[in-house]
Amino acid sequence: MLSLFSYFFQKKLIHSNDPSIVVRIDQDGVMQNLIPSDEGIQKVDLPEVLIMPGGIYTFENETYDCSTPGIYRFAKPQVGNAQRIVWDDSQEFNNLLFCSLLAVRGNADDRSTLNKLTRDAQKRFLTLTCGPLSRFVSELAKDKGMKVRIVSTHTLQKSNSYNNGHTLIEYLSKQESSWVAYDVDKKCVFENQAGKILNVYEICKEIYSGNSINIRALANLPSLDLTQFVEASNGYNYQFLEAQVYGNPHGLLPLINRICNVPYFSQPDGFYFGCWDKKSRDKIKTLYPSSRILEAEEFRLKFYE
Repeated sequence: MLSLFSYFFQKKLIHSNDPSIVVRIDQDGVMQNLIPSDEGIQKVDLPEVLIMPGGIYTFENETYDCSTPGIYRFAKPQVGNAQRIVWDDSQEFNNLLFCSLLAVRGNADDRSTLNKLTRDAQKRFLTLTCGPLSRFVSELAKDKGMKVRIVSTHTLQKSNSYNNGHTLIEYLSKQESSWVAYDVDKKCVFENQAGKILNVYEICKEIYSGNSINIRALANLPSLDLTQFVEASNGYNYQFLEAQVYGNPHGLLPLINRICNVPYFSQPDGFYFGCWDKKSRDKIKTLYPSSRILEAEEFRLKFYE
């Protein structure tokens, strides 16, 4: 927050010599400050792209080693910000974390195009809900050759106006040749009691069966926009609803238990739901009468074999 002095003298501060603050967030979701060093190094300006090759770059006349994969944030007070990703070619799953950290949870950018999101992410946090963020991250990952897909879930509990479902990304692991789920919105993965990372079908099955799952956060960083999370149709601000989930150390699991009850894929010919029994099939058929509702095993064989 600007001091009162700074507020009235912002034009003068634009030309100040405040040092830049540069951080890298690595594969463990840990933020580390970078120290500038330009001794004997050829200066190359920071590329005007969101995903840049690893290298040594100059930002506001200071040089930084950006050779390690991660997400980099550059801040020159009163002057400008920049945000870049250095791709991890050896551990592809890390890149889903990096891409998801371009955004915090909100909806101010939900209607933006992919090109605009890519441009804006170079200089600020995006603010997106789960569906638009999943689409954005999946496009970034696909452009880099990763095999990812978008999967959604729906509640079987009584419907309300704001949290009846969820959207996640699944990544096809080269090592295990199996799909695993990553929640770009919550920055986490889901495990069963044996420690296995689950796909979306397995998450819903465990929850519907009454089994407990573990939520493993991949980054302990701020991830919520509490000021601009506004419903466009009526101006309602979701800040109190969201704060009681993210401000509570036990708030996320009850939410996941509600919104991840049945999985579904949006295909060119419509929605494909996987349902567990007659009760769940009847519920989904009432909500989505034109959808294709598959038995659980039929759904698994179609999308996970």
